[in-house]
Amino acid sequence: MYGYKQEADTLRDALQREVHEHNNTKRQLEDVRKTANATNEILALMRVNNVHQLAERCAAATQRALETDTRLERAVADNSTLRDESNRIANEGLDRERRFFETSQARELLLEARVGDAVERAERAEREVAALKAAELQHRQVTKNQPTRLELMEKFAALNLENDHLARRLRLLEIELKNRKNVSPSSK
Repeated sequence: MYGYKQEADTLRDALQREVHEHNNTKRQLEDVRKTANATNEILALMRVNNVHQLAERCAAATQRALETDTRLERAVADNSTLRDESNRIANEGLDRERRFFETSQARELLLEARVGDAVERAERAEREVAALKAAELQHRQVTKNQPTRLELMEKFAALNLENDHLARRLRLLEIELKNRKNVSPSSK
């Protein structure tokens, strides 16, 4: 974005220089036209031997004024082209920055959803473990013998493994979310 802004500033400065030159050329053209008009008036007032020479000078001044006018028109067209190019580059930079910001927001929302899902699964696993412990305790109190304790222990161990896995995954997702929030789009 900063490269586009710098390029747009450079183009804007070039455009301002062209406009300044255009204004100078316009003033010069006006001076030439005034000179041509004065020459025409002198020619009309003076009917002397140098009438032919004065007419040639007047024609040359008029020709120079026309050439200056043509250069002025080209400068105006070039200024318009530079202005359009500067605006296009600035708009492209703004569009890229907007797309980057939208992508960053989408990634953060996805990461937050993943963290929420992991938290929900971990809580569900904890509830299941608590339910198994309660069932084992109730079974022990009711039967006073433990023929199914091995089965309950296996389920308990499996749930503990899943709970540990989900806890590790939750910690990793929380770290990743924290890191993403610490890295702002403006620092990129």
